[in-house]
Amino acid sequence: MVNVVGSKDNYSRWKPAKYKHYLTMAELCARVNRSRDRIKQLEKQGVLAAPIRVKVGELRVRLYSPKEAAKIEEHFRNAKPGRRSEP
Repeated sequence: MVNVVGSKDNYSRWKPAKYKHYLTMAELCARVNRSRDRIKQLEKQGVLAAPIRVKVGELRVRLYSPKEAAKIEEHFRNAKPGRRSEP
């Protein structure tokens, strides 16, 4: 499998016209400097909101709105290293 984070791929081909300002998973990963697995893990835990999914051909592409992307960036900016304490 090819690592697409940081590659020179043009991700706009995966976005329908009305979602051109949204970010794909790869674009978001590059922006917040985190792995795809980490973002999916936090979505599954309910820490991050799930993205919308748009069908492109036979694929379902995850797209993050600019507002959601800003919230995710803020989350990682404020994140402290180490394990989260359990309540």
